[in-house]
Amino acid sequence: MDEEQSERAAPPAPRHLRWGLWVLALAALLGPLVTDLAAASVLTGSLDVRYFSNYEVDQYGNQVPAPPPDVTFWQRWSVLAFALRFDRAFLGAAAVVTALAFAHLAGRGRWPLTRGVRWTAVGGAVVSALSTGAASVVLLLAQDRPPEETGYYGSQSPLVDRWAPLAANAVVVVLGVLAAVVLLGPAAPAPAPDPAPDPAPDTAPDPAPDPAPDTVPAAGPAEPGAGDDAQDEGTVRAPGSAPAPEPGTDPAPDPVPAGFPTPSEEEYAWYRRPTT
Repeated sequence: MDEEQSERAAPPAPRHLRWGLWVLALAALLGPLVTDLAAASVLTGSLDVRYFSNYEVDQYGNQVPAPPPDVTFWQRWSVLAFALRFDRAFLGAAAVVTALAFAHLAGRGRWPLTRGVRWTAVGGAVVSALSTGAASVVLLLAQDRPPEETGYYGSQSPLVDRWAPLAANAVVVVLGVLAAVVLLGPAAPAPAPDPAPDPAPDTAPDPAPDPAPDTVPAAGPAEPGAGDDAQDEGTVRAPGSAPAPEPGTDPAPDPVPAGFPTPSEEEYAWYRRPTT
């Protein structure tokens, strides 16, 4: 399942949550962009009158700003880096992008971030990382120049003037890169449901089969006077059993085991005679 199909299959997030995610993503993108535009305006001389002009008294006794002297790039950069602290905007954007990356991982297939939100946040992370990297390079170059050229007199402590700003800029770059990698990757899958437990096996023994009787009685007794047909129909022989003797005839004698004398027909008839 590709990314588009997974977004369509996911349930829609609540409206207030979607709007909140879009606001965060736009803030992460527009914040660095507006900061870069403002920095470019300052570097071209928009704040020279405020920070570098001299005031003169005119003929009416009013103080008017005189045209500023030749202001260098490094002096304007000092205003940005140490007076306006413009790098804080990049740190805030990196924090917002990191929060969106955590939300992307925590969605777990329930309410994943849409592609628009993720790509907007990635754009903000890229702009913040690039701007912070450029600011770090310019800061290192500015620290190596004399204060008369840059117009900034630091605290004479490398830890305060150089390494602390560089550490903050490194945090912004690392967070932006990691958040962009997370946002461009797939969301974490939803946890699989626990499998249903198998039913306990039936340990009861199978019932023993009923022995097949030799003769199965009929459903009801035969009507009196039905004759031989009724007697024959009243008894059902089991498969493999001997046929019943016909009425009025003597049954065949049972076979005599070996070692016993066999009676004659007269003796057999004598023992089979009816008794009174």
